[in-house]
Amino acid sequence: LPDLRVCISGGASLPVAVLERFEAAFGARIYEGYGLSETSPTASVNQPLFGTRPGTIGHPLWGVDVEIARSEVEGRIELLPPGELGEVVIRGHNVFSGYLGRPEATAEAVVDGW
Repeated sequence: LPDLRVCISGGASLPVAVLERFEAAFGARIYEGYGLSETSPTASVNQPLFGTRPGTIGHPLWGVDVEIARSEVEGRIELLPPGELGEVVIRGHNVFSGYLGRPEATAEAVVDGW
């Protein structure tokens, strides 16, 4: 294979042991990220400019907000302070405008722009 320059993993963070074994085998770093179809498809990624931390999903992309919200609250978004467990919520220019022909599903998925 030719030399690898950039490797990106998406969907979730990887176990640190996997990152270390990959780097040892291929001599290239993996930048982990997070996203889903509704965020076209990326919301955050470990970016060398901001510092990377293996086993995490990195920093939000430009124009994107990523926060943690209280998961048991419905119909509104209640953001939690750092360190609290909850649901990942995302807003930004990359978030989809809705499910085609499914306004009820859209209203359930997108609350207060998140």
